[in-house]
Amino acid sequence: MLFVIAITAIGYTDEPLLPPRPSGPVADFAGLLDKNTKLRINSLARSLWVNAKFGLIVATVPSIDDLSLEAYAGALYRTWGAGLQKEPEDALVLLSVNPPGVHIEVGRDAESYLNEMVTGNIIENKGLPYFRKGEYNTGLINIAHALAKVVADEKRIALTGDSSSVTPFFKTLTGKSYKYRLEIVSYFAGFIVVALLATVLLSKRKKFINGSYHYLRHRFGGSLFYRPFGGWLSGKKGTGRN
Repeated sequence: MLFVIAITAIGYTDEPLLPPRPSGPVADFAGLLDKNTKLRINSLARSLWVNAKFGLIVATVPSIDDLSLEAYAGALYRTWGAGLQKEPEDALVLLSVNPPGVHIEVGRDAESYLNEMVTGNIIENKGLPYFRKGEYNTGLINIAHALAKVVADEKRIALTGDSSSVTPFFKTLTGKSYKYRLEIVSYFAGFIVVALLATVLLSKRKKFINGSYHYLRHRFGGSLFYRPFGGWLSGKKGTGRN
């Protein structure tokens, strides 16, 4: 009787049998991702965490059994502890091979800017066109980058390079494109350099001119303003010593 009760209890557990939590941001249980894709997603996820305190994990599984994709992703999210960092502001990207599908499970504190409409558009536009062709690496990279872009806009940080890293950047500048921000910084830096050079040159201008004037006059004689190079052009010999 106890054995039958135990087996029955296992069969009616709320959570399905799930893979163990990975040690990093990428959990490729379906074996779909190449090394370069894993490295790029790792770099992006770790940069998001360092700069935005946002946890990102990308997982692939060969099957979700008889569950819906949403139910499996939710169970995986809860079992793993709200992503790798145990923070409510995070996202889990899940791709299933059988049945095929992709879902983004978002932490409660990120739902205000990563709502169902936003994540649905990301999947539809950045992932599905590639998943339909079997290009899983490209699709998941695109989804990860799109999520990072939304987080960057919300946190007012700028993506750098190929979006594989994120760094804080001019948090007080809002409503401006990052390209425009970089242009502002470039112009401002150039102005400072020019101003410093002008200050240095102007400070030495008087000393340089006076010193040059006295040297030439002493060397060649005469007035530099009315008789260039002393008396040479006027037929007179310079009075300066050799």
